[in-house]
Amino acid sequence: MNQLEQFSILPYSHHAYGIESADSIREAIKLLVPFDECSYIFDRTYDSFKIDDAREVKQLQSEKTERASVFILEFSIINTEAQNALLKVLEEPTVNTYFILIFPNIRYL
Repeated sequence: MNQLEQFSILPYSHHAYGIESADSIREAIKLLVPFDECSYIFDRTYDSFKIDDAREVKQLQSEKTERASVFILEFSIINTEAQNALLKVLEEPTVNTYFILIFPNIRYL
């Protein structure tokens, strides 16, 4: 099994994943996520992930769903305020919520 194939089986073993990749692998991950087992998949690419984006994710993930909610977030840059807001969500996510963060360089975090 390659590393991305872990996203084909729910529930995932962790609620958050960070993937450092210079290439966009978002589409490859989306093909693996079992859509029929999800209430919804929030899939976005950002040049710069900002505080308003983090607030939107926080609000959406707080909605309780019967099936899994998967957030696939790809960004080039994330500012400090957005990192702090997203950290709160990652520390205490709603049950059955999973995050896949894709970024070009871990040093940006």
